Amino acid sequence: AADKEVTPSTEYLYTVFDGGKRHVVNMRERICTCRRFQMDVMPYIVLPPKGKIKPGRPQKIRHKNRGESRRKKSRITCGLCGQQQDHNRQTYRNIPEEA
Repeated sequence: AADKEVTPSTEYLYTVFDGGKRHVVNMRERICTCRRFQMDVMPYIVLPPKGKIKPGRPQKIRHKNRGESRRKKSRITCGLCGQQQDHNRQTYRNIPEEA
């Protein structure tokens, strides 16, 4: 099929150059000067893809391998003192007393 050149003649007629040979294909009447359509009475059979459909619901995300990096956890910072310790604004203990 790679060495064939197809040129449309009309809406239904096509000229196929196959090496040194020239064939005229009529798509409406399904005839060709090479008699390919007349020999192919049955249409081409398209096979389903190989492989088995796995039972169950498909997974939403891909499972990561052990070596793949995960997203780094961000450190909690306090909004009041700005230190990167194990506390935040809600758990801050040194609240200044207002006078």
